Amino acid sequence: MVAVACILFFLSTMRWVVDVKLIYDGFIGSADPALFFQDTSKQTWKNAVYACQTFLGDGVLIYRAYIVWQSPWVIVIPVLSYLGMVVAAIHTVWSIAQPTVDSSNIFLRQTGQWVLSFYSTTLATNLLATSLIAYRLWTVNASVHGLRKSSGPMPILLIIVECGALYSCALISMIAAYTLHSNSAFLIIDITGPIIPITFYLIIIRVTMARIARTHVTSGSTSTGAHGQYPLRPWEVRIGRFTETYTTTDPYPSVSLPSQQDNKGTEPMTGEPAQV
Repeated sequence: MVAVACILFFLSTMRWVVDVKLIYDGFIGSADPALFFQDTSKQTWKNAVYACQTFLGDGVLIYRAYIVWQSPWVIVIPVLSYLGMVVAAIHTVWSIAQPTVDSSNIFLRQTGQWVLSFYSTTLATNLLATSLIAYRLWTVNASVHGLRKSSGPMPILLIIVECGALYSCALISMIAAYTLHSNSAFLIIDITGPIIPITFYLIIIRVTMARIARTHVTSGSTSTGAHGQYPLRPWEVRIGRFTETYTTTDPYPSVSLPSQQDNKGTEPMTGEPAQV
């Protein structure tokens, strides 16, 4: 997961650099910024980076579903949806990369059907994989609910559902804006791009925080039970003396207990008992 996080960070940085360069070239290096931004082929690199982010993010999500279920048959449908998304993404990037002088051409039927197919399959893959993970965690939590006091995988379940809902809302907004032929689709795609690595990092960070908190609670309860309920106290041992007197006339020996004067001279000793 560390390697995936590094790759997503690299892609996010590359996307940011591409956006900055486009803004600089459009508003400073171009004589007509409106005409410059009408040509959607100049956003080819940005679209390609977004497609790579989607490939990586959805692929990791399917991999997590496989790890949770430990069965390749469970992820057959998400994998098929993922393959359809890859095909639609490649054709969408190629279609938008064609030179044009009118940005509204991305809403044409030839290009629009591939764009909608890309976002629809992405949404379907995300919902399927997230639902599989959430259902598996829910069933595991229900099976161990009465066996332990901890919440088990429920915090992780909530984290995955929240992250999946965030990304799904962004995709639904993009589909709605594109279906209505609204230029807000350009804004939404710039927002959706960073959401992919954010949701990935968010799951890792919050799961790690939940494990650390659970570890602290467990260690705290253990130390309380060991020292809080049974506190250590100093103790002392008093050792007295007794003598045995044997006489020749009495067949039974007499035993004399220590007197009070002998006890007065006895000093308390602390620590371990003496070996007699």
